[in-house]
Amino acid sequence: MLVIHGDAKRHDVPVQAGIEQVCGICIVIDSDSDNPYITLTARSLSAKAKIITRAGQQRYADAIRNSGADEVFIPEYEAA
Repeated sequence: MLVIHGDAKRHDVPVQAGIEQVCGICIVIDSDSDNPYITLTARSLSAKAKIITRAGQQRYADAIRNSGADEVFIPEYEAA
């Protein structure tokens, strides 16, 4: 398994991981402030990939969708 250590908010880290060649991306960190930015970066680097992103609260889900996510899930809602 290939592992790239780094901050996904930095443009070079997803590029190093080969984001241009993927068919799907899951962004699951626990940060409603970082997830839209990471989603936007991922979308700009991989226009065709399906992007699934985590949101901690419902009020952030629309912002994350608007940043390019195909699907947004809230773990607390899914598990309830």
